[in-house]
Amino acid sequence: MTDHDCRRTVRSAALRSLTERRKPPTPKAVRTITLQALYTHHPHVALEDVLELRVLLEGPRRETPIDEQVDTVLETALNELTKWNMVSPVSV
Repeated sequence: MTDHDCRRTVRSAALRSLTERRKPPTPKAVRTITLQALYTHHPHVALEDVLELRVLLEGPRRETPIDEQVDTVLETALNELTKWNMVSPVSV
């Protein structure tokens, strides 16, 4: 699986989980669900990485649409993982 395929898979999984919720998700929920999808679908991301990211990353801004919130969390997480040399840089 290429990095772009993996990114698409993570994004789709996060959006699917978020749209299945009864209530509109909070920014914290968007962050948590997106990071869970990243852990589940990215072969180089360990549980410890996701736990560290949950501490480091803030939730996205509530005013933006859910898909943009997911993209923001995913982009920020992948940038942080790239700094840690855990994943290859991915251009969007």
